[in-house]
This record gives sequence, C-alpha cells and structure tokens, in this order.
Amino acid sequence: MVSKKIAVLFLSALVSVPVPAATVSFLIVETGLPPGADANEHSSLWESGLFDVFFDAGHIVSNAPILRLEGKFEKELPETARADIDEAAQGGMDYFIIAVLDYPLAEISETETAAVRPDQVSLKLFTTSPCRLLFEQRCGKKQLTSMDDEFLWVKQEVRRLLPQLNDPQ
Repeated sequence: MVSKKIAVLFLSALVSVPVPAATVSFLIVETGLPPGADANEHSSLWESGLFDVFFDAGHIVSNAPILRLEGKFEKELPETARADIDEAAQGGMDYFIIAVLDYPLAEISETETAAVRPDQVSLKLFTTSPCRLLFEQRCGKKQLTSMDDEFLWVKQEVRRLLPQLNDPQ
C-alpha cells in the first residue's frame, strides 16, 4: 500500500512539472510558379509536415496563408513576409519558420502546376522579438516513389529544426 502511495506521489510530481512549449508560426513561400496557378500539392505537403512535427513535439502552432512570389528573393526574408512575422510577434509567437519552395522557373501553364516538385526547399527559423535568423537548412530535390514516402521525408527534414528551438545560437 505504501508503494502505491509513493508511486502516485511520484507521478503527480511529474505531471505537475510544467513542460515548456514554444509557440511557432510558419509561412510557406512559393517561388517560380505562375501567379494565377492552382495550389501545389507539394506546398501543402510541406505545410502539413510543419504542422505535424511541431504539434506532435508539443508546441503551439499557427500559420500564415501560402505566399507566392514570381521570382526568387536575395534577402534572408522577403519584404512581403515582414507583416506576417510582425503579426506573429504581436500574437505572442516565439518563433517564425519560413519554408521557401523554389520551383523550376520554366514556362509552366497554370493548369499544370499542381504536381510540379520544388527544385529546392530552404527552411529558415527566426525569433520573432526581435526578428533574427537563428538557423537555416537547405533540402535538395528528392525523387520519391509516392506521396507517402515524400511526406515521411518532409517530416524528417522538418524535425531537424526542433533542437534549434531550445538551443538558439
């Protein structure tokens, strides 16, 4: 009977210890797709991967609508995304992640863009207040046989960001 009481007290102590959960907002940025084209399934895959990984890790997540830019940008942050980061900071978010999906700049009709794969994906982790780039990783183009395999790969790539939340440089 005494051992049950000790076990209950021990478990109660573990449950009452607060677990830090970061608040994370993210934005998918597409470059190279025609402005009026339909949604791209790979952009949605990356968005779902970000949601799944951070939510499953116990973080509070939100996102901004997908941003489509006509061409690549040279800065670490597109100017059009500044309002999204400012809004995330005002909403109390700790971190902001931008996933930049660079699609091939070849002439693609607006009806053929749904299944086009990005050539490269860059994941950029920022603090929101002050806005500062903490970490960046590039993910090359990976040809996988199914969307399920690709989704697993996307989540694997996104998981590489998790240690950066607790260990800012």
